[in-house]
Amino acid sequence: MKFWQKTFICTLVLFLVCFGSGIFALALFFNGQLVENCENTCLAEQFYIAKSFAADCEYTVSTGGSVKDLMMSYSDYYLGEGISLVIVYGDETTFHTASSEVNEIILDSESWGEGEREYFQRRVGGTRYIFIKSELDDGYITYVKDVSYLDDDWRAIAIIFVSISLCVTVVLAAVLFVILKRLSSPLSKLTRGVEAVAEGDYSVRTSVSGGDEFSELSDGFNHMTEQISEQIAALELVAEQKQRLVDDLSHEMRTPLTSIHGYAEYLLNAAVGEEERIDALICIMTESERLSKLSQSLLDISYAGNAPLTRTRVSLSEIFRGIENRFGLNAKNAGVELCVEETNAAAFGDVTLLELLFSNLTDNAVKACRDAAVKRVTVRVEETGSGRVCVTVTDTGRGMSEEELRHITEPFYRTDKVRSRADGGAGLGLALCRRIAESHGGKMEFSSVIGRGTTVSVVLESA
Repeated sequence: MKFWQKTFICTLVLFLVCFGSGIFALALFFNGQLVENCENTCLAEQFYIAKSFAADCEYTVSTGGSVKDLMMSYSDYYLGEGISLVIVYGDETTFHTASSEVNEIILDSESWGEGEREYFQRRVGGTRYIFIKSELDDGYITYVKDVSYLDDDWRAIAIIFVSISLCVTVVLAAVLFVILKRLSSPLSKLTRGVEAVAEGDYSVRTSVSGGDEFSELSDGFNHMTEQISEQIAALELVAEQKQRLVDDLSHEMRTPLTSIHGYAEYLLNAAVGEEERIDALICIMTESERLSKLSQSLLDISYAGNAPLTRTRVSLSEIFRGIENRFGLNAKNAGVELCVEETNAAAFGDVTLLELLFSNLTDNAVKACRDAAVKRVTVRVEETGSGRVCVTVTDTGRGMSEEELRHITEPFYRTDKVRSRADGGAGLGLALCRRIAESHGGKMEFSSVIGRGTTVSVVLESA
């Protein structure tokens, strides 16, 4: 059973209990009022009859008339009005009652209490009567009236109130059904959305308006599915990158291993001269150095991403002087002008990793200028405010396209595959630089124009 159906049944049952109880109490109240009005009317009639009889009796006695005839006259007259009178005056008694059972009740002293005036109601033979008795100077007068119409009135009241209850219940049930069905429609939408997500469809979105809890739940559901979709896309991208990394690593290792194995087998099985042996050994050493560089680069990337940082104040001028000393001679031999601007800025980070970061960027910039008409590499620092410094490495090399810029920091990606392989590079330098920048809470950005050069910007926390 659905939630809205349970709510419908519970609400309807609760309404029936409360409304039925209220209607029943109201019906009892109205019936009590009718009974009270009836009793008051009968008491007034009996009082009037008793006073009238007492006055007429006194007049009759004073004029020498017959009290017996007066009693019969009263009894006959009021019997026609539906009222039975039992009058006891002196030695005379007059019975004009509906039945012998009524006479027995009247004459039974236990039916009456003590006092000048008593009354009660009782059923006799299925008929409801009211009995009222009051004393006279020399006797008493008993008033008996059929009040069965009170039962008819009670049945009429019950029918009216039951009919009203049924009508109101039917209307309420219909309105409540429509309202709950409509109010629960957003929940049905959300349920269908959850079922779709459970089946693997993360593109599903729900649209619930109204600004209520269902609307907020719908927004939360949509946000959740968007986050799941983004996470899945990110995981798929990571999985793809890992697979590409494994494929590229296997490819990078296959070539030098094949060369090493081939030259080793050649030396082992062939009769070679000293010169050929030396050439083979040189090739083996070259390929093994390439494997060593590849292994070291992978270790550097792992260290940059996982090792705890020892963050201190690092003078950028000292790092740049070390870079100038390390790459100045190679740049001069390649005809590249290396310009490192003086600075007093300092960064907050790990000095070893920052040296590795800017050394890789400078080395790449020098290599990019080898075939350029104007060969210049510039390293400078700018204070950006908000506690940050920006280090830029600019070259006048061949530049890169938009497609190359999108993949430049991926492991094993090389813009110039022939030259990079000839230099022993595996395309891991910029991947390492990106990991170092991210580990310092910074970012690395590239801007490039083909034929005019490339600028790499690294933003770090200043110290």
